[in-house]
Amino acid sequence: TTPPPLTTPSPPHTTPPPTTPSQQPAPPSSPPHIMSYVASSHEFFAQHATTGEWECTRPCAPLRDYLVEGAEQCQECYVPEALVLKKGLLFDIVRPDSHHCCCFTKAYARYVEGTGSVLATVAAALPVHHAADLIPMQLRYFSPREVANLHGFPTWVTFPSTTPLRQQYQVLGNSLNVTVVAHLIRHLLRPAQLTNK
Repeated sequence: TTPPPLTTPSPPHTTPPPTTPSQQPAPPSSPPHIMSYVASSHEFFAQHATTGEWECTRPCAPLRDYLVEGAEQCQECYVPEALVLKKGLLFDIVRPDSHHCCCFTKAYARYVEGTGSVLATVAAALPVHHAADLIPMQLRYFSPREVANLHGFPTWVTFPSTTPLRQQYQVLGNSLNVTVVAHLIRHLLRPAQLTNK
């Protein structure tokens, strides 16, 4: 079955099928098309034999695999209680066993909505009706090293000890996931006869 053209992204388990290699022209130069071209290799998606739905073939590891031992000791990383009470319901809250988190921006730890997820360090009863219900979760920001881990940076990539925490978040928030970029470059540099198979 020929999958339909790539459409607006959906959650991982219902991600629309990518276009096939035969439908793709030579690798385009404009960035918006690069991801659909890479998806055409079917390295990341496969069609389920029974349901016909397209599924991710590279399941994400839980967030705990990216966490740093001792990060919970960083008092600077915890979300102030006053902020939780004021804007806590706007946070995207994840747990160590979560398999997703929001994209980190350079405004992470400065603004609340749409700048990146925060981690619930203590399991709490759900559902949450009021911001005060979030206090027992002891929410904290991901440490810069953890954000770097989620971006795929190797452990030897570090900041000078004099770099302020806010500046570290700003730099990481402007970065790209190096693992994704590596796959993009590897695919785009393949010989033409391999990409057209």
